[in-house]
Amino acid sequence: MSNDEVSEIVIRAGDKDVSLNPGLFTNNRYVPSVSGKTFPTIDPATGDVIAEVYEADSADIDAAVDAAEKAYYEGWKNTSSAERGRLLGKVASLILANADDLARIEALDNGKTLKMAQIVDIRATAQAFSYYGEWATKDMVKCLISTKTRLHIQGMNL
Repeated sequence: MSNDEVSEIVIRAGDKDVSLNPGLFTNNRYVPSVSGKTFPTIDPATGDVIAEVYEADSADIDAAVDAAEKAYYEGWKNTSSAERGRLLGKVASLILANADDLARIEALDNGKTLKMAQIVDIRATAQAFSYYGEWATKDMVKCLISTKTRLHIQGMNL
């Protein structure tokens, strides 16, 4: 871990301690904000401070956009659709593997029930990544032609 990376903290979420990182996730690592400013995230059910997390401002957003553009042009743009699909599927698997802790954090931060966070937020998020990962491997022209509907795609009448 470099000096500018942020370490995880442990918070109490319901009846369990869970780890989270209060940093800004930029360029595949958690970093403090450029300004160093933080703000308290509040449990809406009790008004208690859950944790102090870093506060992003325009400099942080610029850094995140620069990192995203670099990642796109130096990697993602040239990644095969099969590999993109595999990576999106991996995100879905990681969400499900950490579903309990993610749901506890989400419930605490939003004042939801744990069950609602598990079903609506965490499961639906994993399903979305899985869904789009599966679509990444489809031959879209064949899929569209198979609908037997006349479509206009990039100047071609099908």
